[in-house]
Amino acid sequence: MHTLIKILGALLLLGGIFFVSENALAQTEGNVDVHSLLQKATVSFLPRTGSFIEGSTFEVPIVIDTEGKSVNAIELYVNFNPSRLQIVEPAGQQSIIGLWVEPPAYSNTSGTLKLIGTIPGGITTKSGLVAKITFKTLTSGNTRLTILSQSQVLANDGLGTPVVTNFGDALYTITLQPPEGPNVFSETHPFPGHWYNNNTPVMNWDKDSGVVDYSYVVDDQPFTVPGNTANTVDNRISLPNLPNGISYFHIKARKGTVWGGTTNFTLRIDTLPPAAFTPTYEKLSSGGTLISFFTTDSLSGIDHYEVGVIDKKESPYMTPVFVQTQSPFQLQVKTSGEVRVIVRAIDVAGNVRDGQMDIAGFSYTGFIQDNIAVFISVVLFFITLFVLVSHYLFVRRVSRVLQMVMPVQRAMPVTPQYRELPPAPLQPPAQEKRPVLLEVLHAQTASPQENMYSAGRDVPNQFRR
Repeated sequence: MHTLIKILGALLLLGGIFFVSENALAQTEGNVDVHSLLQKATVSFLPRTGSFIEGSTFEVPIVIDTEGKSVNAIELYVNFNPSRLQIVEPAGQQSIIGLWVEPPAYSNTSGTLKLIGTIPGGITTKSGLVAKITFKTLTSGNTRLTILSQSQVLANDGLGTPVVTNFGDALYTITLQPPEGPNVFSETHPFPGHWYNNNTPVMNWDKDSGVVDYSYVVDDQPFTVPGNTANTVDNRISLPNLPNGISYFHIKARKGTVWGGTTNFTLRIDTLPPAAFTPTYEKLSSGGTLISFFTTDSLSGIDHYEVGVIDKKESPYMTPVFVQTQSPFQLQVKTSGEVRVIVRAIDVAGNVRDGQMDIAGFSYTGFIQDNIAVFISVVLFFITLFVLVSHYLFVRRVSRVLQMVMPVQRAMPVTPQYRELPPAPLQPPAQEKRPVLLEVLHAQTASPQENMYSAGRDVPNQFRR
């Protein structure tokens, strides 16, 4: 009896458990949404978050994941904040939409966009591109993109059954437009490519609207970006005692809390004169002086040379008139005294170095000393010429005297000499005449002195010249 009671109690207990479990299960099944058990398609924006600069444009693709289902129609209603964004292009050039039921329509006043299209034959995709919207940012701040609840995706089942879809949204941050690098200029060093002998440049820059302060740095690197610590609120600064060589001035501005781009300005400093030098000279045989000079400059380089001359008889401290020239320079020293020649080397930055020397003016003694070999040769030449001429004249004179003093040898043939004779005087009747032939023979053999005494004798006219 007791055992029977135990068995009945166990059966009642099992029956109660089964009844409670069944009721609980029935109640649970009554609360479950059937749609929640189905896989959902997803329509979303890419990217879902982002930061963009005020005034810039960016693209937002809308993509669909059908979760393995085939869909053939999409209807989307997009909402955006028109005070932050405006649409530039509503759909782009690529899309899985094969036929737009109506063209994409948008309003930058109300902040809406409508996209309705079909996909002939349907599509199953993990990331199908529905449209690519191009926005332009207007003002800084946060803005959200949403797809309204009346949007839908239809299945490719011939019935246009709505597909359960999860529509995502996007949140974007629009930041202030950072200022560009300031417009930098300098009144003391206006051209970045030129050298200057002023090592304290003054820098200026334009101050744009909204800029609160600046950060700057000076170094020897061309593309340094200053730190995000403000140095000044002014738009003018002096940079004293910069080193010789090339330095760079870097500056950027802060607008609100946003630092802008960096401007780099080159400064070329050269305060050192050219290297010391001493010109040299060479006297020319023409009487001029050839001046040579050369030096170097370690930074900016030599630009040009100038030459000036001072007559030391007047004043060695007077300022000469300089003439730009090149080496070598030919100088005509017109004074017989001493002159000082100053050669001035000027580098590209305008630094000056002078080199000078004294040159004696032209004198015959100095000319002879400088050209002693030529002078001796000329003197010897004239002595030799004098001796030869004197010898020739002396020998010729002696020969003529000897010919006049010494008798001419009879054996030597004598060339007849004819000369004009004065008219013969009247012959006395009693004088005896010798034959003409004898007279001629006597003239040929007679000495010059005898011929002189016989010049007055009567000679027939046919033998006279």
